[in-house]
Amino acid sequence: MNLEKNVQLKQPKYQQIAIDLASKIVERKYSIGDKIYARSSLASQYNVSAETARRAIAVLQDLEIVEASKGSGVIIKSYEKAAQFVRQFHDVQSIHEIQMSF
Repeated sequence: MNLEKNVQLKQPKYQQIAIDLASKIVERKYSIGDKIYARSSLASQYNVSAETARRAIAVLQDLEIVEASKGSGVIIKSYEKAAQFVRQFHDVQSIHEIQMSF
């Protein structure tokens, strides 16, 4: 049984997308100031509704990882905050895995 896959499935889809985007920022696939996909592009890329894509971007914007402007797209703002978000997610996931083992 793949425990990590089960943990992933319990995450809301918008959160999985936010983590994936933050991970790509941390991996330097995007640079500070880069403009990434509009919500409609994200929605089709991840095969989700525009609302789900909007919620993923909202999470990243709330954490000051990206800046979203109506009509201007989403701009990468912070590697450090992206790294912190990814680290916290993995810490929570590890705790959940430990709890599942008991």
